[in-house]
Amino acid sequence: MLQGRLGLSYKDAAHRLYIAEIEKLNMTKRCYKAFSSLRSHVESSLLAAHVVPSEIETDSRPRPDADADADADSHTPT
Repeated sequence: MLQGRLGLSYKDAAHRLYIAEIEKLNMTKRCYKAFSSLRSHVESSLLAAHVVPSEIETDSRPRPDADADADADSHTPT
């Protein structure tokens, strides 16, 4: 198929297919690392905002102490 279309030897065609598969694996690896990094940045941002990621995944209701935290922050002198 690749040999006839491009006029390559079997060895060259096999090498091109091998390199193409390696590039797919490398791209998958880079995407995995990028999304892992993005996830860790989002988690650290949520923790900095005093929101626990497990609460977001399991419970969308507001925390009972959220109003108390907001009130305490609004009365804090600057």
